[in-house]
Amino acid sequence: GNGVANVTISDGTYTATTDPNGNYTLSNLPAGSYTFTPTAAGCTFSPASRSVTVPPNATMPNFTASCTTPPPPPTYSVSGQVTDNDGNGVANVTISDGTHTATTDPNGNYTLSNLPAGSYTFTPTRSGYSFNPPVRTISVNANVTGQDFTATPDAVSGRAVYLPLIVR
Repeated sequence: GNGVANVTISDGTYTATTDPNGNYTLSNLPAGSYTFTPTAAGCTFSPASRSVTVPPNATMPNFTASCTTPPPPPTYSVSGQVTDNDGNGVANVTISDGTHTATTDPNGNYTLSNLPAGSYTFTPTRSGYSFNPPVRTISVNANVTGQDFTATPDAVSGRAVYLPLIVR
């Protein structure tokens, strides 16, 4: 009676993947008849496929999975951009939670992939820069975009010294 996550339901054109509770939705199907088949590594399904006609909106009866090994849990991604105060992308910034790491491309874009559902605290780092916000805590249960940071070059300090020019 438990839902099975990460099962692909497809007719070869339209595809959905089950969530952690085994639920899925196929949206925006044109009117017609469809036969959908579930697939997941290590699983067989009863029935092997189901047919549905739309319109109207339809609810297919459940598939029953028999799995020798459960499908792997779904994974997600977090993406964003690191820019300077003028909106220019900043390259070579490392975004990490200590386990998952990505580095910004020449336009400042990054993507952290293969993240299981959960909460993550990501910190941007690059020598010579400070960041706003300094960390970002993100709850991940779907792909998350727009997790941006602003990079500010660290101030350079020093002391000017007058050296007289002696010409001989």
